[in-house]
Amino acid sequence: MTNAALYLRLSKDDKNTDESESITNQRKFLINYAKENDINIAEIYVDDGYSGTNSNRPDFQRMLKDIEVRKIDTIIVKDLSRLFRDYIQTGHYLEKYFPENGIRFIAILDGIDTKNEQASDLTPFKAIMVDWYAKDVSRKIKQVKQDKIKKGEFIGPKAPFGYKKDEQNKNKLVINEEESFIIREIFKKAVNGESARQIAFALTKEGIKTPGRSSHWYVETVSAILKNEVYIGNMVQGRVKKPSYKSKKTIKLKEKDWVITPNTHTPIIDEETFKRVRELIINRRTVKTKTLEYPLKGIVICADCKKAMGLVPKKNIYYLRCRTYAKYTKLGLCTPHSIRADYVLEKTKAEVINFIADNITREELLPFAKIHNNTDNLKERLRKLKVQIKDIYNDKLNGLIEEADFKDFYQAKKEEEIRIKSKLEILEGADVGEKVESLVDDFLNVNVYENLILNEFIEKVEVGEGKEVFVTLKNC
Repeated sequence: MTNAALYLRLSKDDKNTDESESITNQRKFLINYAKENDINIAEIYVDDGYSGTNSNRPDFQRMLKDIEVRKIDTIIVKDLSRLFRDYIQTGHYLEKYFPENGIRFIAILDGIDTKNEQASDLTPFKAIMVDWYAKDVSRKIKQVKQDKIKKGEFIGPKAPFGYKKDEQNKNKLVINEEESFIIREIFKKAVNGESARQIAFALTKEGIKTPGRSSHWYVETVSAILKNEVYIGNMVQGRVKKPSYKSKKTIKLKEKDWVITPNTHTPIIDEETFKRVRELIINRRTVKTKTLEYPLKGIVICADCKKAMGLVPKKNIYYLRCRTYAKYTKLGLCTPHSIRADYVLEKTKAEVINFIADNITREELLPFAKIHNNTDNLKERLRKLKVQIKDIYNDKLNGLIEEADFKDFYQAKKEEEIRIKSKLEILEGADVGEKVESLVDDFLNVNVYENLILNEFIEKVEVGEGKEVFVTLKNC
């Protein structure tokens, strides 16, 4: 006796087309066919809202398991597209999998019955047509979505935090009063000088729910909100794309390729506030890159997770700390590995100096020293140093760094400026022999804080949780 499986599928796209494709109508159609042909129905499998371009469907997978245990020996569908809309996968199942497992396949409207070999000869061609249809439908849907995006209509499945879809028009955003106050509070804190990390900590402490209804706010969530133009009334869409109509994978697009339509809905934040926050973010990033200079930047890493170590100020002393720990403290992905930055630098320099002393002659060092202390390079470094001093002073005036930090930075930069000027005077006035000695001596000076000597010899510096420092030299 035949034990048949009735397989029904309806994708989200199909729901917007013909009523005859509905699950209810498919069920009636297949049951009537089974009765008229005296076929026993062993099970009915339904995938409602799933695409036919892949096999990742709950009831389809359940049906495959039942095939493996010989619960069914026949599969009946309304038409071939209910099984798949991908001719490659259709061919795999019809030409290989079903025959190997003794499965008879029937697609009623396509006249396919694998029990009848002659009637099945056209199956590969029909599968290609079904696949072409899926591609054509995908293209049309994509075009409709692109047209809506260009018009500034919202097409996302869920409104951005702080908004909701208009009940009268699902493509329009309206303010969600229950969430918008959180957005205003986030921007208020940012304008008052709080960082994204501080804001995230405060929201978590206050027990305010995140967009995902979690009780823990992450820095990335706050940062994304502070940068999103949707809160000043501009629709921001087209941030991702799919490589193929058959793929579920999405590719992030560069910001220049996003589609931004101005004034499409009521803003939660005024433009002046948004611009002020953006300036603060840029200035804060600038301060980090300009004032927190460190010769081992990009070289020193955590010995355990292998991620970069970050500089953290504490009472005018800078410490190195694992960025994985700092970013995911609650998750326990790593430990602090906290250590004084100056200690790591001095230990690293000592390793380099010892290696040079034991393995490299003064003559071999001369090419490095010439590059390091070329007068043109020194003049360029002097120019950049003056710019840095000016930037540090502006940061102080804008309240971006503390007075004590400013004094330390300013003093260090002025000392470096004096040293470079002195070096230029020596090099420009000395004879060749004196220049060579001066160049090499300066290059070997442990107190020189330029990156060049370190980058020439060091591959990486690893910091252990027990404050161990492991220096790996290049080609050593």
